[in-house]
Amino acid sequence: MTIVAGFLGKPTPAAPGFVVLAADSEESGGLIKSSVRKIAKIDKGECKVLVAGAGHGDFIDFAIEQIESDLAPPFERSAIRIMIERIVTDIYSTRIDTYPASGQDVLEFELLCAIWVAGDPSVDFVRVRRALSLALTRPTTIGIGTYLAGYLIATFYTPGLPWYHNTRFAVYLLAQVKKHVASCGGTSQVVWLDGNGVMDDLWPSTISQHELSTSVVMGGGARLLFDFVDPLGWGFDLSKVDQVVDDAAAKIKAEVKQLWAQQASPSQSASPSASPWESPSASPSPEPPETGE
Repeated sequence: MTIVAGFLGKPTPAAPGFVVLAADSEESGGLIKSSVRKIAKIDKGECKVLVAGAGHGDFIDFAIEQIESDLAPPFERSAIRIMIERIVTDIYSTRIDTYPASGQDVLEFELLCAIWVAGDPSVDFVRVRRALSLALTRPTTIGIGTYLAGYLIATFYTPGLPWYHNTRFAVYLLAQVKKHVASCGGTSQVVWLDGNGVMDDLWPSTISQHELSTSVVMGGGARLLFDFVDPLGWGFDLSKVDQVVDDAAAKIKAEVKQLWAQQASPSQSASPSASPWESPSASPSPEPPETGE
């Protein structure tokens, strides 16, 4: 089974738009589990597309093959969206529908896609099912574990942040779903496509660093804050609340220092970024955080 998550960033005067897609890599076949790539990158020069699917793996692969084969100039984003919908619908009508009705549910699939065409700083974020392609404006997940992923997004996701923070949140979301949903696993895959046509994978070493840093924050300091930032419990003595916040911050700092002291030059093994607000040279330039979409 699969969990796929997607996040959309809108273009601003300071930075192009982007879409981040993230997926686990575990594929199960009977008693055998294997690691597979679940996010396809299609590069036609003036047009680039990301495709990730949840559901029957063979039909997802077939749909990706058809998309890559049929994608040809002149490129227009709405036409590409309609083409992908047609391909998915045709697979259902000419292939899945030929199976006995009792077994069709295990053959079903759907896609999350990112579509970029040269000359526009925006990237379309699209969900495609049979006879339906929906332009998305909010974080969306498909596959197993979507209820947990939806809770994490509703609770912790901050709209309007740059691509870097979206990739980091995607890593955290995948880690939690893989931890709590038995059918998801393997290494995490995170890919982005931006309005400049940059399409790239988040490095495995960067994913590992994000997994470590988010586990420190969410596993220690955040719990302390939740349990004890309680004005009522402290008799509305806000100096006690201040102390709890300071203690939580000190705990996070100490754990971060201890964790990174055990590693050899983490900055050399992760993406070459001097800070979360500076991006790798081949990546979209992040923008300052905003408070809304």
